[in-house]
Amino acid sequence: MDRKVVAMVMPRTGPTLLFAPYNYMALATDLKARGYEPLILDSRLQDVEAELLKPERKDRLACVCFSSMMGPQLSYGLQQSAWVHEALPGVPTIWGGILPTELPELCATHHAIDYVVLGWGEGRLPDLLDRLGEGESPKEVTGLVYQADGETLFT
Repeated sequence: MDRKVVAMVMPRTGPTLLFAPYNYMALATDLKARGYEPLILDSRLQDVEAELLKPERKDRLACVCFSSMMGPQLSYGLQQSAWVHEALPGVPTIWGGILPTELPELCATHHAIDYVVLGWGEGRLPDLLDRLGEGESPKEVTGLVYQADGETLFT
């Protein structure tokens, strides 16, 4: 089965903070151009886990992405990222945003995070997904941080 759905999750940010997921909207254009199916999910407004487990989507997930800044969003995002590892084995979790860009090693060594995309994700995220989809190493994609063989690798 073709794994082309790229779920981009906006973690909860606290009880009252709502803003549009502009970062994911920008990524969606690049993902569509490369043949992926972007799916923006907002934990503040919907049941993300139920959406990811829908039969028509579950087996087509290329990855689940998270964006985070410091604060409550980080703890909510880590909980959901850990849930992805448990409920959807084999589906990588990819993190980006200000916090992972500023503290990449801290994020890349967390057990619930598979890859960190540094800086702007446009271009880098589709490149990473292409490599993973082909079963190739992501080491040729610039601007990544991830764990391999017990080491933290920066590309």
